[in-house]
Amino acid sequence: MLSWFEVENFKSIKKLRLELSPLMVFVGPNGAGKTNILQALALFLDMLAARSTEPIDLYGGYEQLVRRGKRPAQSMRFAVEMPFSSGKTRFGLRVDLTLKHAGDHREVRVSHEEMQIQQAALRPFRAVWSEGTPTDLDAGEILNHETRNWLSSFHHVASEPRLLASPWLLQWALSYRPPRAARIRLDASALRAESNVGGARRRAPLLHSTGEGLPLALERIRPRGKAPTKAFQRVLTGLQAVYPRIEDVSTIHYQPGRIALSFKERGIEGELSEANVSDGVIHALALLVALEGNERNVLAIEEPENALHPWALQQILDRAQDRLPFAEPLLISTHSPVVVDSVRDPASLYIVENHDKHGTIVTPALEKERALRTILANSGQKLGDVWLDGTLGGVPDAAE
Repeated sequence: MLSWFEVENFKSIKKLRLELSPLMVFVGPNGAGKTNILQALALFLDMLAARSTEPIDLYGGYEQLVRRGKRPAQSMRFAVEMPFSSGKTRFGLRVDLTLKHAGDHREVRVSHEEMQIQQAALRPFRAVWSEGTPTDLDAGEILNHETRNWLSSFHHVASEPRLLASPWLLQWALSYRPPRAARIRLDASALRAESNVGGARRRAPLLHSTGEGLPLALERIRPRGKAPTKAFQRVLTGLQAVYPRIEDVSTIHYQPGRIALSFKERGIEGELSEANVSDGVIHALALLVALEGNERNVLAIEEPENALHPWALQQILDRAQDRLPFAEPLLISTHSPVVVDSVRDPASLYIVENHDKHGTIVTPALEKERALRTILANSGQKLGDVWLDGTLGGVPDAAE
């Protein structure tokens, strides 16, 4: 699981370091920067997966992402630490990138890239590139002799401004690929859209950011003509727990290359299309499917409360916490006291505030109020009550 993440000069964020944990629930007023935190992590992991800065264009472009005050910041920086294994050996990987705008051509270049691979007390492997040119290389003591020899002659990678060297090197030398990020904010129209069979991508998150591709995502865990997977059984059980009338959900291929959802509801003859079930059913299904894609990917969910009955929302969050820890963090941003009340451990709650010149600040709830566990135990209050009364900050009046 990712250990920590750092970002500088990204939208409302001036400088931020997050120590990552299995579940992190972010609360705060509008404009505090909750979405920016999730977006920054997703963008960085997308760049590592693509070995390119091209994902920046998909997020709106450099000029829309770099922090702006009276004038734009000179650069953006991202860094992450990722523990991983190669055989029986455990390593720690750090990747650090600084990006700059390349002048009038609207290009984005990697001005600084650094990678370290660490193991116990051994001298780490370390490689640094500046402006696309290798400037420092220490093969360290942790890699085998053949790999160290290859690294010693390592001069050509990252010679192109839009190529990130670290992921390429990792995949070649250690057969390790960093996780992807699935960042979703469900939209009712996107959830009801058909899927295109050609839209499947290997290792891609199950769902697109708005929930588009739900039929295809469902078919990946319930393949046609095969027995349902354990993942699908968990999804169906979870859906029936909150909507007992649903007996089954499957996919249909009604045109070449087109897939849609099909529901079987108790007491109704035949099957129902996605147009004939409630938004709550569709949203619940999408969240449950997304959780099944969290085994290898970071899952970041924005406002899961949308369209869901509070009781159904709580049940889904309970099921998610029953399965913790996933291989990668589960991150949630919310304005809902129901979501906050569902958090079993106050250590999983984080308060997000925007402090003007200092930008977005994230503070663990237990640092905001060190007696929080005692308050909850003695007062009978729920965690959401303590948040909304301003004790922890993260509400408009408390943030002023």
